[in-house]
Amino acid sequence: MNKRYHDLDALRAFAMLLGIFLHGMISFVPTPIWPAQDVNQSELYGIPLAAIHGFRMPIFFFVSGFFTMMMWKKHGTLQLLAHRFKRIVLPLVLSGIVFIPLWKQAKILAEWKYDGRENIEKYVEKEESTEKPVGTPVDKEADSWLARNYLTGGQFMTLHLWFLYDLIYLVAGFVILANVLKFLPLSSFVAWLAESPLRLVWLIPLTYWAQFNMAEQFGADTTVVLDPNWIKLGYFAIFFGYGAICFGHSGFIEKIGRRWPLYFLLSIPALYVGIILFETADLEFEKEVRPFAGACYVWLMIFGLIGVFRKFFSNENPKVRYLSDSAYWLYLAHLPFIQVIQLWVSEWPLPSLIKLIFVCVVTTALLLASYRYLIRYTWVGTLMNGKRAKPHYSS
Repeated sequence: MNKRYHDLDALRAFAMLLGIFLHGMISFVPTPIWPAQDVNQSELYGIPLAAIHGFRMPIFFFVSGFFTMMMWKKHGTLQLLAHRFKRIVLPLVLSGIVFIPLWKQAKILAEWKYDGRENIEKYVEKEESTEKPVGTPVDKEADSWLARNYLTGGQFMTLHLWFLYDLIYLVAGFVILANVLKFLPLSSFVAWLAESPLRLVWLIPLTYWAQFNMAEQFGADTTVVLDPNWIKLGYFAIFFGYGAICFGHSGFIEKIGRRWPLYFLLSIPALYVGIILFETADLEFEKEVRPFAGACYVWLMIFGLIGVFRKFFSNENPKVRYLSDSAYWLYLAHLPFIQVIQLWVSEWPLPSLIKLIFVCVVTTALLLASYRYLIRYTWVGTLMNGKRAKPHYSS
């Protein structure tokens, strides 16, 4: 009988749904590249934004690595590649075809709505400043259907779908390494890496190196073009690889995350040093200290959240399972919808917190309804989560 890791399913869904909340906050922080710019903005939203950004995608890649190893060990390389093609490559292509043009329309809507407002003028000026001189190939393509719908600055943009693009590289790297290393006698060493209480002694320095070499000093870079960012891929490969290592080791189930309250408590000073301290003071050694704080913070949050979800979500719960199934669709589809709702409420004379809650609740409710009636029992739902039987209610 195959064991289902309900806690990790729920944790992966949590990381996806946090993305909706994170993007919901962006219009309330001065962010020139974001189409919606609310009239009630505050720099304070930058703190929860950075706090979520500091761990959200690393924990997603950790869980992805765990399940990738599970599938490879149970079904082999060919079935793993076929499965990942269906779950990653096809959703990336199809979502890009549908949702990138919708995002472009949200930008046009923003320019129309904010015509004359100072912050949108800055946004448009920034966009115009990145355009290439007249006569370049990009300008010749400017009026084409492809450029209008899919190109920005002459490049294809993956937007919020970048994580699927990165996963393709990580799965490919995993397949190569796994099929080479399986011939080496490494089982004892791998078990030690997965189960040792000293895991942070090597995980933090390794993560620090990648963090130090990224443009972002707290949390990962977010690049949304097709040119691979090798430093960012290396950063996420650490979490993906450690998740893969943890599969099949009882010490992971029994030990990691047991002291989750302590992990959360220790993450607070790491967050303070990484964000607040250097935002409020011009201190020396910022380049060295902030990446170290970020490396500590991300692993403390990962182990803390693993412990919480193992404690409260290890048993099957139909409602949690349903939400876990829906989270993939909600995240793939949410970006243009949340931006249109942000544009709708952006000039309402209400406190920003009320508008943020409204934006997130309405977006999630609409997408949950679309998942229930348009996605779950169709070929799209089967593509993302496998076939789900439609319930039959007796009269």
